[in-house]
Amino acid sequence: MVLFAISFSNPVAFIENIFPANGSLLAGQSDNIKVVYNAFGYTAGTYTQDITVSSNDPDIPVVTVENEMVVTTPAMFAGQVKDCNTTLPLKGS
Repeated sequence: MVLFAISFSNPVAFIENIFPANGSLLAGQSDNIKVVYNAFGYTAGTYTQDITVSSNDPDIPVVTVENEMVVTTPAMFAGQVKDCNTTLPLKGS
């Protein structure tokens, strides 16, 4: 049985939480983890942060997984929508 624990550099980076943060797996078994990002306060750009998975596996006791978060600025449109037949502005536009 492999025991594992997952860690990350919180609270200074964008990874907010990981589920499950620890557990055990039988030989040949796998599991999915959920990584929660928080982009609040980040400007547009690309950010990286590592997750470290530690285990009691003597062959691979530590694995580092790089995570990348891309923050974009939402598109903004400006102008007036007009009826294509009358060219009058549409109500509410």
